[in-house]
Amino acid sequence: MTDRAIEAIGKRAREQVDFTWFRRTFMGDHGLKNTLAFGHAVLDSVPKLDEYLWTYGPMIESQWTKIANVLGTITPPHRLIDYGCGQGLAGLLVNDLTDGCLLTDVAEVVLIEPSALALARAEAIYAKICPEAEITSVGKRFDGLVESDLPPADGQVTLHLFSNTLDVAGFQPLNLLEKTLQPGRNTIVSVSHDRDFNGGTPQIEMVKATLEHPNMASDLTVIRSELTRLTCDNPAKSKAVVWLCELEIADG
Repeated sequence: MTDRAIEAIGKRAREQVDFTWFRRTFMGDHGLKNTLAFGHAVLDSVPKLDEYLWTYGPMIESQWTKIANVLGTITPPHRLIDYGCGQGLAGLLVNDLTDGCLLTDVAEVVLIEPSALALARAEAIYAKICPEAEITSVGKRFDGLVESDLPPADGQVTLHLFSNTLDVAGFQPLNLLEKTLQPGRNTIVSVSHDRDFNGGTPQIEMVKATLEHPNMASDLTVIRSELTRLTCDNPAKSKAVVWLCELEIADG
């Protein structure tokens, strides 16, 4: 099935590609909410992509909007990894909420996403919002990732984006980060629904505690690590959690 979104993104000017336009233009209620597995399904059709925008777009927007001030404190990266990037919504929102300033120096984007259809939309979006960047797309689940799937970081500043993904059960988050955290400055931003089951916030807290442990690798230095619980506007009074971690990994 042809995805009309790909061509539409390509035809718009960079400054016209934002979250509001994208969701308004392509969302659709096709009665497929029950196939989305609470947002964790691997989407295998364009109508399901559009249903996801309809159903979960407002929640994701509300979560990221709540941390706009946090995004403003992050060192602009040269490299960005979007984990379970879906259609690229986190990238769009980060770009919108920082007026493009946070992503202005990005020269390399790595997208990790098992849905080929979602990955194609994310590629088109990142090609527009980070026009100077080389994009590497990895069509795999997290536990299938190997280090050779990612280009070397070469000591660059890397931003790791997790939008409702670090909290998902069914993979080993520490094994994933062992493959993707490379020498240089690394900033992890994880935004998720705050819950205590099926992975959830306890899984994020476990990763946080492990990286902060005194016996962690000597070449890793945690500069700041803050976990904050939030109340969001959509759905009203829904709970979210954000973990921001900046760390340095020495080369060699």
